Amino acid sequence: MGSVSFSGLASGIDTEALIQATLDARRIQQQPMKNTKAFNDQETTAFQEFNTKLLSLSSNLLGYTTAFGGGVTKSVSSSNSDAITATAAAGAPTTSTQITVNQLAKSALLSFGDYFSDYDTPIASALSEAGAMKLTIGQGDNAETFSIDIDKTTSLTGLVDKINNSADGKLRASTINVGTETNPKYILMVNGTASGSEKGLLNVEVSNNITDLGLFNQQTMEQAQDAQLYIAGIGQITRPSNEIKDLVPGLSLELKQVTAAPVLLTVSSDADKTAKKFGGIIAQLNEIIKYSKDNNKVQRIEENGKVANVFSALAKSRVDDNFVRAIQSVFTETHSDVNGSKISVLADLGITTNRDGTYNFDETKFSGGFKDDPVAAQALIQKIADKLASTKGVVAEYTRFDGQIKLAIKANDTENESINKRIERMEELLTRQTESMKLLYARLEENMAKLQSNASSLTSMLSSLSTKK
Repeated sequence: MGSVSFSGLASGIDTEALIQATLDARRIQQQPMKNTKAFNDQETTAFQEFNTKLLSLSSNLLGYTTAFGGGVTKSVSSSNSDAITATAAAGAPTTSTQITVNQLAKSALLSFGDYFSDYDTPIASALSEAGAMKLTIGQGDNAETFSIDIDKTTSLTGLVDKINNSADGKLRASTINVGTETNPKYILMVNGTASGSEKGLLNVEVSNNITDLGLFNQQTMEQAQDAQLYIAGIGQITRPSNEIKDLVPGLSLELKQVTAAPVLLTVSSDADKTAKKFGGIIAQLNEIIKYSKDNNKVQRIEENGKVANVFSALAKSRVDDNFVRAIQSVFTETHSDVNGSKISVLADLGITTNRDGTYNFDETKFSGGFKDDPVAAQALIQKIADKLASTKGVVAEYTRFDGQIKLAIKANDTENESINKRIERMEELLTRQTESMKLLYARLEENMAKLQSNASSLTSMLSSLSTKK
């Protein structure tokens, strides 16, 4: 008689492979969520770069707003650039000023008449107790005193180091060799770092026990002083520095030498420089428009009879499109409103729209418009800048902390967080299912072992009965 067997219940079942195949099949449900999360991350990265481009545009436009003087580049001519040079900000008035420089500002310079043949040997070895050199810089509320200890071990180099380390950058000490290389004569020099009498005036006091040794009795002082200018129509003024920024609003002066005659400074609008600068802003705007266009593409891909749409990073959002449309509205709707002027809209300044939505910039026409009618031209650009770059302008609407871009990024973060939690819950469920399947297959293996044992016994019994017959 043939043996008894149970088909399909072999102990060699690969339970791990069966479990893994089951898990893989169920994890396929997560793939759409993972795809959504990956696209959200891609979109967020694109939004962050878009935001950076908008902030840069706004920063460059800010100088053209009303609050910053309208942005027209100003140039300054000087009748004596060896004596006075100047630069002008956009808000500087177009005017002429005559300035006579009677005195330049300078810092204090102090030297002592003591000669030392070596700068490492103690300068007052005969001192029985330490003395001090007190250096006071500035006067009134600005006065500050530095007390420098000198003892019998202090060398010239040591004294220089003590002054420099104690004076907090307000005084600088050094040694100068006024002798020769073979017969050196080193002297101590101290100079202030601030010009003008208020903060730069220098005074020195030396302890008697040091001067009694014949040290630091002779001093040569070139005291700090203010710059003195005579402004035609205003009169004499003083300033503590040769770099002056508070004389004429928006005008920065650098005084270089005393003058015998007045220097004429003339501030005027520079149409050509303004054109070049604004051309850079139009190029920047075109880059933003192109970035939006490149990231809004939807590509149709057909493979193995299946069709799929592949979306670029910003193709599912309207935020960047809305910004571009807002810019276009500002450019189209803004007028200079200067009566009788030929300059009313941007096209009158050579800024026109291309077919792809970018802007063409005619630098020559822009410059000519500013030369022909600077008032109307500036009024138009100023209005554009106010609408785009002010604190309540178009760019701020998209880039501020609660702006359109930040809200879009926040929505992506919120959705991704939700997806992560869903995937986490699914993984927890799969972990429990895995343990359950492992237990189920373990019991199955146990039952198979018993069935195989019973089958073996039954086969043996049947074989025995057959033999007896």
